[in-house]
Amino acid sequence: MSITTKLTETPRQGLDAVNPKLNQQYEQLVDLLARRLGPDHARLFAEPVPVALARTGLPGLAWFANGDGEVRSITQLDPGQADGLRRTAARLTAEVAAFADILAGEGEASRDLARLLRDALVTPDDDHLWSLDGQPVLVAWGYRRARADGTVAERGGAITASGTAPAVSASGTRSNAPIPATAAAPQPPSGPGPVGRAARGLAPVLWLLFAILSAILGDRLLQACAVGGDGWPSWLTRVLPDHCPAASILVDPDEASQRAAIQATEAELHAAELALTRRALSCEASCPLPQRAAIEAPRAIPADVERRLERIERGRDLELTLAWDGPADLDLQVICPDQTRIHFDRRMACGGRLVADQNSGGGTRASRPIEHVIWDEPPSPEGTFGIAVSLYGRHGDARPAIPFQIVLSRHGQIVREQAGEVAAMRVPQSVFTFPVPLAPSPGAAAVP
Repeated sequence: MSITTKLTETPRQGLDAVNPKLNQQYEQLVDLLARRLGPDHARLFAEPVPVALARTGLPGLAWFANGDGEVRSITQLDPGQADGLRRTAARLTAEVAAFADILAGEGEASRDLARLLRDALVTPDDDHLWSLDGQPVLVAWGYRRARADGTVAERGGAITASGTAPAVSASGTRSNAPIPATAAAPQPPSGPGPVGRAARGLAPVLWLLFAILSAILGDRLLQACAVGGDGWPSWLTRVLPDHCPAASILVDPDEASQRAAIQATEAELHAAELALTRRALSCEASCPLPQRAAIEAPRAIPADVERRLERIERGRDLELTLAWDGPADLDLQVICPDQTRIHFDRRMACGGRLVADQNSGGGTRASRPIEHVIWDEPPSPEGTFGIAVSLYGRHGDARPAIPFQIVLSRHGQIVREQAGEVAAMRVPQSVFTFPVPLAPSPGAAAVP
């Protein structure tokens, strides 16, 4: 069972990315570290998610980590705990750097990964280190502080400048000498080549073919619909037709009889409607009145789902919960009106956030996992939202289909509840849709 915990948010202002590709390659880097070094090295790097900062509205990054426990910045720890956390982080980063050196010798593709790993080890300063249940986690990795003159502060033996890049000599030393311009490429010889001469030879043939096709097309058009009139020469009007032939219109007796039958049926329906209207107008007090439908009272979120949500972040407006049992990994997807999606690979869209993604690595037969999406404000943009579920991995679950339950709620009251099963691997299965703004539920006051 995997629980995602939010560590902190950092602004983008005043920071420059060491490598713009780092955030896009996060999953690949973490998977590589987990396979080649171990889970502690993979958990060293928090997952970045672009957000707008709550206080200023400026662009920033929210940092998430897999795990559950006490979250504290290194500046909030006592000196002994801080020193221990720094020593553990230094050991892990040194092992990642050594692994990058090994990758650099394994080929061109591995050298690119090694470069990304070295860039990921760069942080603005040593205070961007957090503790999640005693495990060191880096935030703002891959970023350096920008200086006022446009250069980037040196960090970890690398520097990015706003001017021309220094050249590297054969001995490994840097030189600021400008790179000489390359010699101009030789110009191709002037004059027509064999292809140009052949094209000029084909030109008369192509013009002849065009004239023949135009004559044939004109002949066909004149035969289909004549051109000409009083002003045309008499000898030409005798040769060319002087009118467009009109197709004869025949009335099918069977079609006429069918039309008459349709008109008779429509007349009978009209007479029946008039009879029903007269009967309704003449109805006295003894006529039975229609029964008013019973008003359904608002329902609270099921107790089983509430228990699963005890340690999960809750939304101030709308909540969407997917619940199931067993080791399988199910994925919840929200399809927004603008066709963006909220899912495990994109945790934020249309105002909502995926805050719980459990069983991503598989669970046990006793697991009771959930996936949870929240909105602190009404979803935006307005329109029709779609909900889908897919089976991402069975992880030993031998059931032909995995039962699940989806609860859409607002302020603790159920808006929509749906149960279902999913069997096909990694094929999104549509469950239901809901409109935004939400229509008021029966028996409840209108939602503002």
